[in-house]
Amino acid sequence: MLELRRNPLSTIPLGLFNPLTNLRFLYFNSIQITELNPQWFASTTNLEVLYLYNNLITSFDQSNFATLTNLRSLDIGENPITQEIPGDTFDLLTNLQRLTLSGLGLAEINTAWFASLSNLLELELYNNDFTLIAEDTFEGLPNLRLLDLDINFGITFLEPGIFRAQQSLEILYLSLTSIFFVDPRWFESTPNIEVIWMDFNLINDLPPGSFANLNNLRILGLWGNEIKTLERGYFGRLDNLIYLDLDENVVNGLDQRVFEDAFTLSRFYF
Repeated sequence: MLELRRNPLSTIPLGLFNPLTNLRFLYFNSIQITELNPQWFASTTNLEVLYLYNNLITSFDQSNFATLTNLRSLDIGENPITQEIPGDTFDLLTNLQRLTLSGLGLAEINTAWFASLSNLLELELYNNDFTLIAEDTFEGLPNLRLLDLDINFGITFLEPGIFRAQQSLEILYLSLTSIFFVDPRWFESTPNIEVIWMDFNLINDLPPGSFANLNNLRILGLWGNEIKTLERGYFGRLDNLIYLDLDENVVNGLDQRVFEDAFTLSRFYF
């Protein structure tokens, strides 16, 4: 493992890592580099974890990661990207399990980025500028367990089948967007979700049965929305729900039977 983070290394000698043929973990974040040189990684073919976040990188493509076919975790978030990320950028990273593309100022998601990432388990896309996410965006990620879409204020709605390929999804972050309703169709193909955070959105429409298919749901955060009424059936049949946060909503109508079926609920904030 090599940690170079938080050092002002704006330039890196090309052969710096050549002797490190067995290097597996490289923390290369917060060091003010402005570009990635593919030659840096020519000899580090055993690298499994690469952190490049919080630098000054403005572009990257497939050539930057061509030798890193054993990479399992890549974090290149919080960089001032000014050029479009090519669709084939991650095509050679077929062993990747975690990818962080947060804080890049991205306006759209290129579905081609994920074409070779069927083994991906965690995808972090928080703090970008997305407004519309195509329904087939995550089709190539059947093993995804964690998806983070937090802090994308331009998102006002999600397509009904947006998570239709995510049968393995366990954790969903969808806070700090401009979503104003919950569509039960989002969760028709996600029976394994255990945690949903949807705090600080604009949700005012929560149809009964919105989470009806989520029998494994344990934690549900709806803090800081604009939910006005709660009726029986909203949280029914959630046999494993233990945590529910409805704090800082505008509830003015409450059915006395709303929690009649919530037998396992042990922490409730209202």
